[in-house]
Amino acid sequence: MEKIKLFNDTVFSLLENGINKHNNSLSIRFDTDNKSLDDIEKLFSNKENTKKINMLDSKDEVLEIYKNFTNIKSIVKELVSYVNENGETENKYVTSVTLEQGEVEDRLTALEQKVNAIINKLNIEV
Repeated sequence: MEKIKLFNDTVFSLLENGINKHNNSLSIRFDTDNKSLDDIEKLFSNKENTKKINMLDSKDEVLEIYKNFTNIKSIVKELVSYVNENGETENKYVTSVTLEQGEVEDRLTALEQKVNAIINKLNIEV
């Protein structure tokens, strides 16, 4: 079973086809491991934790590395049905997190701060 490992070494088990990268967006579906949505939000809100996310195989070998997906777009906890190894249908909660790359937003914030500093230094009214 594949897993994701955040930069702070927190590991979650991925669902089948549990990671999808599209342009600057990364969607991750994983087993909640009995963590609350608040706990998951705290983990993924910390930009240090998501600056590097490793996708691991069942032997903990790195399959892919995702960098700078530091902005949360959404976090959803949902109840899903699945068939276990005994052929029985079970329900469990899973979490879907969608992240976007933060580099552009961080640059924009830094640029806004510089522009505001220049405006203040020149005493320009906007």
